[in-house]
Amino acid sequence: MKIKLSYKLFIAFLSTSLFILFLPMAIENYARRNFMEYVNRTELDRLADLENALKEMYLSNHGWNPLQSNPSLWYQLLRIYKKEPPHPPPPPHDPDNKMHPDQFQPEHPPFPHPFEMIQRLGLFDNQQNNIAGSSFPIKEFTIKSIENNGQIIGWLGIHKLQPFKDRRGKDFLQRQHLFMLVSVSVSLLITILVTVFISRNIVIQVKALKEGTSDLISRQFKKRIPVYSSDELGDLSQNFNTLALTLEQYETLRKQWITDISHELRTPITVLRCEIEAIQDGIRTPSMDTIASLHSEIIRLAKLVDDLHLLSMADSNNLIIRKTSIYPLEILLETVQMVKHRMEQRGLCVNFECDDIMGIYIQGEPFRLNQIFSNILENNLRYSASPGTIHIVAHRFEKFIQIDIEDTGPGVPNESFERIFDRLYRVDPSRSRELGGSGLGLSISKQLVELHDGQISAKSSALGGLLIQITFPTDFQIINCTRLEGGDNTC
Repeated sequence: MKIKLSYKLFIAFLSTSLFILFLPMAIENYARRNFMEYVNRTELDRLADLENALKEMYLSNHGWNPLQSNPSLWYQLLRIYKKEPPHPPPPPHDPDNKMHPDQFQPEHPPFPHPFEMIQRLGLFDNQQNNIAGSSFPIKEFTIKSIENNGQIIGWLGIHKLQPFKDRRGKDFLQRQHLFMLVSVSVSLLITILVTVFISRNIVIQVKALKEGTSDLISRQFKKRIPVYSSDELGDLSQNFNTLALTLEQYETLRKQWITDISHELRTPITVLRCEIEAIQDGIRTPSMDTIASLHSEIIRLAKLVDDLHLLSMADSNNLIIRKTSIYPLEILLETVQMVKHRMEQRGLCVNFECDDIMGIYIQGEPFRLNQIFSNILENNLRYSASPGTIHIVAHRFEKFIQIDIEDTGPGVPNESFERIFDRLYRVDPSRSRELGGSGLGLSISKQLVELHDGQISAKSSALGGLLIQITFPTDFQIINCTRLEGGDNTC
């Protein structure tokens, strides 16, 4: 049988509260009973003199016959035990002492208090039959054996204290029980109200989370749940909303990713199909220019597929970087030399500021580092206005080196800096496709920089364009500063 969470919480809270309410009462009752037993035992332990006197009487008379035949002897023994004088002093209103003291000596001494210990004492034989003293049944006594040579010859008992047996005591107990009953009833009512409130509050939040997760399973990522409290459940609700927002963003990116990838793949495939169909229809004749055009589109398509494969490997942590000691500035110079001719054709000049940095090396893979710089420089080459300048600055710090690559523009809007490393993101989509960019270069560079334990960021350049800033940790340093061949300026 399935029990609702609200019922479980209610039962749990209520049972716990009842236990807390009734446990002190049970403990008090148990403690009171045991305390009275303790008092009785303590009183019996103080009767060693009386016990010895009874033992001597038993031995001298070979039994308890004197006490059975003469009950007043029992009280004489008790008077001796209490060390009372044989007769009380004369009363103050009889100065002449004309009356005999025996007139004021009752057959049994008075006991002014109902709990007087002497009145509660009783003597029993070895068969637990009453001999003298209080005549209550032995089960109402706390008893102590009287032994001789290891043999029980009798029992000395004290009647158990049973307070509140008179009318006033009963009235007092009745009032106490009534007060306890009212207190427990009020406590139960408050407990039920608090339990209902707490369980309802918890169930409302859990129910909201349940409905929210059901919506997420159904891919309804716009679902948000209200936050009712600032405790752990409130934090859980807030985390759920954050998760839903993240999933919604990822879903949007996924859809945009599919759209962009299909568009990027469609463009070269469409060009190839048109070229081939034109040749098949006899519109164009196969020539070296036609083959070169087809080859260019195939290269473009292959590069796009390779870039996508690289990103997928990075996402799945399957992209392995075989790190060795490399000089990043040397690799940067080699990369610049590879694109220098194309930059000159577009009227772009490259400036360096990297004194005393050539001897610094990092742990990385040369091919991947070249790929990082190539993607960044390709981005500068495509989108920098002509004529323009690409300025490269390398700084050396205690535990890392920093490489800044900036151009003269056009610049990037401020809202684009956070997304510039997103896959397939373009500041100007139409112009980017016209210039041949796929929108994956900077995203790949970011992945590779992070695999080298570095960081990459984009900022506005003081030259009016885009500044890409890269930092790599330098665990080892070799102080061997070499200036660039031909000076700092390589324009």
